[in-house]
Amino acid sequence: MCSLTRWTGDPSNEIGQWDQDLEKHVVELSTRMCQSMEYLLQDDMDLYGPASTVFTLRTAYEALKLYRPRTEEHIKWCREIMEGLRMEGLAFAACYFDTT
Repeated sequence: MCSLTRWTGDPSNEIGQWDQDLEKHVVELSTRMCQSMEYLLQDDMDLYGPASTVFTLRTAYEALKLYRPRTEEHIKWCREIMEGLRMEGLAFAACYFDTT
């Protein structure tokens, strides 16, 4: 069984540690999702690859926005990927992103 935290006896410390652990996992998973974009956009993926990028990238983007400003570089990376999708002809991808 996986545990994000262990009991220290101090509830306030416990919540703070859990938040830090959760943020670390969110950033790690979001990074992996962004890294998968290159694979999904390969020519041999046909339509399946590009079609699956929008939801994946948006999920990573929205999760990273929860931890601003510490994740600003990752958010910028997501926007750059989205711009790349738009330039590749997937202009509809930009409709799914709130750039605020």
